[in-house]
Amino acid sequence: MHDSSNIQYELKFAFWASVDASSLKVEHRPAGKINFVINKLNKPARWRQLYMEGTQKPQGMKLDIGKHEREHYLLWEFEEDSIVDFEGHEMF
Repeated sequence: MHDSSNIQYELKFAFWASVDASSLKVEHRPAGKINFVINKLNKPARWRQLYMEGTQKPQGMKLDIGKHEREHYLLWEFEEDSIVDFEGHEMF
């Protein structure tokens, strides 16, 4: 905004599974980006994607490729579910 007004955004989508609402952290990034961090309620757990299956991916949501490259081995090592096609699995 040119006049330094505050804008309130609301993003609504259903998570893949339950999350710990008290763990929410908001990080402001350069270029007007905002990063949200929220923990899964049941850990350890692996999700196929962040948003609920059968729903549309929220606009502007992207996979953090750098973090995915650093942590992808943890996704392969988790064996408590039958998920083999988590988001980004085809990159490795």
